[in-house]
Amino acid sequence: MKKKETLNFRVSAEFKRKLIEEAKKERRSLTNYLETTLTKLWDQQESATGKKGEAKKGEAKKGEAKKGEAKKGSSSKD
Repeated sequence: MKKKETLNFRVSAEFKRKLIEEAKKERRSLTNYLETTLTKLWDQQESATGKKGEAKKGEAKKGEAKKGEAKKGSSSKD
């Protein structure tokens, strides 16, 4: 697939080091590693939810608590 778009973002030196290290382990370029890893993640999420961005019935979306459960880090005051 021919690429025509450019994406630039800032990361910490440690994050960049880890990305490069993982890309080398898989013998991929940094760009290819990021594309492949994110595509796999999105495919897994779609498989788990059945639809893009929607949780299956009874499952919470990322960052949301299931019905009747408190979010992590929140406390209930009675």
